[in-house]
Amino acid sequence: MGVGDEASMLHQKGGGLEDVYEAPWCEVPQIRSVKSNPGLGQAWPRRHTRLLKVLGGATAAAVLVGVAGPTVGAVRRSMEVRTHRRDRAAAATSSEPCSYADNDACPALQLLASPDVHEVATDTLIEAGRFFLGPEDAGFVHATVIAGFANITARLDQRSPEVLTKLAELQITEKQKDIALGSLRLIGSTRVQSIGREVAKAIRDSPSFDIDIVRRSIEERMGPHAALLGSLRSEMESLLHGWSQDDKWVMALDPEGIRVLQNFHGGEFISVSPQDMVNMPGVTDVPVTPTQLSYVLLGGVLEEGRALFHIVNFLSQEPQAELKVPMWATSMMDLTDLDPGLLSCEIDPKAQSKSIVHLTKVLFCPLKFGVLGLEALRATAPSGELAMAA
Repeated sequence: MGVGDEASMLHQKGGGLEDVYEAPWCEVPQIRSVKSNPGLGQAWPRRHTRLLKVLGGATAAAVLVGVAGPTVGAVRRSMEVRTHRRDRAAAATSSEPCSYADNDACPALQLLASPDVHEVATDTLIEAGRFFLGPEDAGFVHATVIAGFANITARLDQRSPEVLTKLAELQITEKQKDIALGSLRLIGSTRVQSIGREVAKAIRDSPSFDIDIVRRSIEERMGPHAALLGSLRSEMESLLHGWSQDDKWVMALDPEGIRVLQNFHGGEFISVSPQDMVNMPGVTDVPVTPTQLSYVLLGGVLEEGRALFHIVNFLSQEPQAELKVPMWATSMMDLTDLDPGLLSCEIDPKAQSKSIVHLTKVLFCPLKFGVLGLEALRATAPSGELAMAA
């Protein structure tokens, strides 16, 4: 079974983005993605669906990051002007990107603008938000993903252009790209998220947030799960081959990640169980406007971007070319100025269950757990087990 087959088994694919046309924003109806809505089964007029997709790109670009302009097109034009000064980066984002048909490897920078990456990121978000997102929302989610990745690129170009230069210099083979896509799908797997939730508990329950103490706490928590981790690695073998096993638990020890996993409310973490999600108040009965949905999706897009950067690092066969992406590039707190307590993955019994912040957690936290579960599969593997197959 190949990488694509295994990934498909773990994640149901969503729809694509159709051609759109300009229209007044005021004509866009409220998104009817709430599962308890009795009219949800009725087909939308095609015009409304397409209008929603137009707003998806514009709203997402405006909500995600203000620095890049109101539309994806504006972001791309701005990127092209600024990256003109760097030959390697410009080549990687040009209208004639590197093709694996003609090259053994291509710049990692292309992944941020890759339609394949955008499709997988969209599918993963829809899977994570399946309790309040449906196939009818695929176009909106896809447009938000495109805007989100473009904004991450634009922010890096504005504040740390050397990171884009490094991404343009770092070469990724087609096999490594396929592994990266499969790995990005894995963070949407409930089984991987369940493991990651245990990692999150270990971080929260650590007696200190000193990095070494947190690492020991995680490793102790993972001990009883060794057999399950080994079984999952065996099942997902082709998706993990080629990963570096250096810097164990680096994704789990991310400072912002530790902050959002701290004990703020004394409550339980958001569940990844489908049954628990269905019964959770404020998940299936919250009306969501386009602007609000863009905000809800923001955390998921940023988490996927952060995961992608880590994956590129793990797949790199050039230790000297280690990619160091500033935390702010994919930081929810940096963009929204929210207190870590509001973004905590704990269920706050005193909070308004039907708030947009609550819905944001429902989408963001399972993906955060998925990233931690992916890291657990990597970090607990016996030395050499993940070496690239010949």
